[in-house]
Amino acid sequence: MPVLQDLATKQDVTQSDLATKHGFQVTMETSLRQEMQLMETSLRKDIQHLEITTNHNLMLLKQRMVIKLGSLMVLAIGVMATLVKLL
Repeated sequence: MPVLQDLATKQDVTQSDLATKHGFQVTMETSLRQEMQLMETSLRKDIQHLEITTNHNLMLLKQRMVIKLGSLMVLAIGVMATLVKLL
């Protein structure tokens, strides 16, 4: 049979409840901070990858434009040379 002093008082229960809630809140905050850090790291990597891919694609586009412009110039010079010979 329990002794009267071994029984929890209302204050004991309230303090225990507050301590439990505080512990849960701290655990949740820590967990959320860790998840946010992981998401930030992942986003930074994704942004870096997109930047590298975009820069690579722009470089390829520039190369293709230079080749096309060069081809057009060669064609134009050929047409001009032909016209000079004919006229």
